[in-house]
Amino acid sequence: MGKKKAVIVENTAQASTAVMNIGVLWSTIDTINAHYNKKIVETLNEIKKEAAEKIEPSIDSLTEQFNALKVFATKNRDSLTKDGVKTVKVIGGAFGWRKLPPSVSISDMDTVIEALKKLKLGKFIQTKETVNKEAMLKDPETVKEVVGIAINEGGEKFFVIPDGLQEIMLNVVKEILKGLGKTKKRKKA
Repeated sequence: MGKKKAVIVENTAQASTAVMNIGVLWSTIDTINAHYNKKIVETLNEIKKEAAEKIEPSIDSLTEQFNALKVFATKNRDSLTKDGVKTVKVIGGAFGWRKLPPSVSISDMDTVIEALKKLKLGKFIQTKETVNKEAMLKDPETVKEVVGIAINEGGEKFFVIPDGLQEIMLNVVKEILKGLGKTKKRKKA
């Protein structure tokens, strides 16, 4: 491969050409990505379907074996668990019973919270505290000396949006700029 000629933009006509070229290139990239993403999804779905078909007999057999063992163990629990033993060791492994810790299930969080409030059972309600960053941006002087807070200066980022690709470009440029245009932060002691 020969050496590529550097792209130079020296006037608005060349700038317009660069924007149009960027648009074409982004469209090409998006089309290629879409094509291969579709192939990946199709291939992955085929592989998952094939795997599910191959493991189905094993899952059925495992379920049958597990249920049969559970029936046997339940019927013979007293003789299998003498002296408080909860694990039965046999050739090939072990089976038994484990004590599960108590747990709480909530069917409708909002309804339960409202009921707890009405019954004055606030000790069973957790309140999450968070920092109000919007208020800090409105009044940065008040918090400028607080350790651990840095008010980031705005700044600006360069962008290119070719006609017809605004939505695609906005998403792609945002991702690219995440890594490129970090804003400067004021350091606090």
